[in-house]
Amino acid sequence: MPRYYFDIDGDKPYRDNMGEDLASDEIAWRQAMRIVREIEDVLTPGGEWCLHVRAEETLLFRIKVLAERVAQRDDEVQS
Repeated sequence: MPRYYFDIDGDKPYRDNMGEDLASDEIAWRQAMRIVREIEDVLTPGGEWCLHVRAEETLLFRIKVLAERVAQRDDEVQS
C-alpha cells in the first residue's frame, strides 16, 4: 500500500514526515479534501495556504486556497 504525505505551506507551514498508508490516489484525494475542510475554518481575508499531497517525493496533487477581500461596503464600520 502506498504511503501518502500531506504538507501545508502558508502562515503555519507543516511538513508531514509520518504519512499515511492509503489504498489509492483517489483515497488520498478524499483525505486531502477532509484536511481542506478542517483548515478552512481558520482562514481569514488575506489568508493563503497550499496543501501538497505526495507519494514519497512525487507530488500528486496541489490545492491552493486564497482569501481576498475585494471591496468594503460604505456602511460597514471600520475597525
